[in-house]
Parts: sequence; C-alpha cells; structure tokens
Amino acid sequence: RIVEEAYQRARQILTDNDHELETLGKALLEYETLSGEEIKALLRGEAILREDPPQDSDSSRPRSSVPRGGGNPSGSSDGMPQGV
Repeated sequence: RIVEEAYQRARQILTDNDHELETLGKALLEYETLSGEEIKALLRGEAILREDPPQDSDSSRPRSSVPRGGGNPSGSSDGMPQGV
C-alpha cells in the first residue's frame, strides 16, 4: 500500500509539472549539461545565457563531456587499486 501511494503521488507530481520537464529536456538536449542556476532560470521562464567558447584550433572538433583528467586515480595501469 505504501509503495502504491508513493507511486501515485510521484506520477501526479510528474503530470502536474510536465511543462517544466519538457523545458528541461529540451535544454538538456541542446546543452547536454545544466548548472543549478541554469535550471532555476529555466523554471522561472528565463533563457539560458552562455558565452561562446573561445575560437581556437580545437573548436572545430566535437567536444566530449567526459573529463580529460590526469589518468587513473588508483595509480595502477590495470584499473585495480594498488596492492590488490
């Protein structure tokens, strides 16, 4: 019974806010990521304002949303923590 009530409540919240969900979905398709401030602005009906990326030699290549960090945080080359 508790699960069914929670399911019905969640479904009602989503139904009541379908316009906001659609707005967020469209923005995520366009920008891929949104900050908390950008989400709040969208929900207030404001546009997202982002500066254009600097024009450099890499701007013609697609950008990955995956971080290009400094290697494996475990310190090993096989993906296993050291000492294992």
